[in-house]
Amino acid sequence: MKNSKLCVGRNQPTTNRFHEGLATSCALLALALLTSASAAYGQCPSFASPANYAAGSDPWSVAIGDLNGDGKSDIVVANYDNSVSVLLGNGDGTFAPTVNYVAGVSTAFVAIADLNGDGWPDLVVGNDDNDNISVLLGNGNGTFGAATRYSTGEGTVYSIAIGDLNGDGKADLAVANYGGNSVSVMLGNGNGTFGPPANTSGFFRPRSVAIADFNGDGRPDFAVTDGDHERVLVMLGNGNGTFAPPAELAVGEGPISIAAGDFNGDGRPDLVVANYSDNNVSVLLGVGDGTFAPAVNFSVGIHPYSVATGDFDGDGRLDLAVANRNDNSVSVLLGNADGTFQAAASFAVGNQAPSVAVGDLNGDGKPDLAVATNTGGVVSILLNTSSCGTSGDLTGDGMTNGTDIRPFMECLLSGSSAGAACAAGDFDNSGAVDVADIPGFVNALLGM
Repeated sequence: MKNSKLCVGRNQPTTNRFHEGLATSCALLALALLTSASAAYGQCPSFASPANYAAGSDPWSVAIGDLNGDGKSDIVVANYDNSVSVLLGNGDGTFAPTVNYVAGVSTAFVAIADLNGDGWPDLVVGNDDNDNISVLLGNGNGTFGAATRYSTGEGTVYSIAIGDLNGDGKADLAVANYGGNSVSVMLGNGNGTFGPPANTSGFFRPRSVAIADFNGDGRPDFAVTDGDHERVLVMLGNGNGTFAPPAELAVGEGPISIAAGDFNGDGRPDLVVANYSDNNVSVLLGVGDGTFAPAVNFSVGIHPYSVATGDFDGDGRLDLAVANRNDNSVSVLLGNADGTFQAAASFAVGNQAPSVAVGDLNGDGKPDLAVATNTGGVVSILLNTSSCGTSGDLTGDGMTNGTDIRPFMECLLSGSSAGAACAAGDFDNSGAVDVADIPGFVNALLGM
């Protein structure tokens, strides 16, 4: 074995306390090599079992934001029973009792943004059985005013994206009208109200919208999933709230949810699409001029319904979280440097999960998951317990090898994880380097 001499001493006597401890620790390392080298330490990614919180009846959409200005992440859920549920965070991953607000009719989507420029988050809600949206202005303390409705004039509202579409510094809306086969652009007045919709046709069952600058001209563009066709339509912005005719991109069958992000680190926005019928996601890397490379597909769970992005393993690359509606799971796909993704890891949630949101819910710096589940009227919270950044490289030379053994033993004997060096040996995130970290360290030494 290439590391068989890792614990050989330096011809020093082991009569003092340190060297006795060193010998004992080396014996523990040998035991780990023999019995535990394959143990699951430093799992990546990993999430705690879901904690469920009551929402309304039939939750369909979830969003995360700081609704009361206390620096802690809160949650809002759109329920098909005409309500939204607000859960204020305690900062440790738990939440205060749910408060419900009447929002519309068959509310199936919710997004958070400051719509009236007062510095407080507001809510915009899509009403599935009506041709309108609802706006609930925030009071800054986690409560909200009565809902005001704005017509899209185009049938069932499926989802809403928020951005400054005409460059006036005010929040505007792009609304996917599933029933009307159109997208409505509604320009904001800056006071929480919106102008009449400008509707663009040419879609067939549009479901989700993502806003980003796809061609690098400084003007927002948007991309829309065309639900009953295997395509995404991209519309480049003119900078005044109008858009060029759509360009078509091929994706998988039954595209529902879409998100934008830089997946390969080239500074250009890319797209990811959840394909309901194909049980996969399509990743389309942006060229930077508004065009995209052909889609590359990655398998997820059964009937993916929602996709979101976050850096779950702390490597500086965007990863994916996908809510799978028909196998009661969330798939997490870790990103590689080239815009490809590793095989999906699956995490159980409640029954029928149509929506996932990403945010740091317990203040530990790691993105967690909030998942709306149709059956049972709950939102599931999955706290990120990944220890992907625990490398075993205690010397900081970019490698885990024999030179890391002595500092690991020193941290082990002192029972400390203070400083970057010892933190690199705390594989179980216990706050101290202890015997439980030995198998993880051995795995790192062996490249496992």
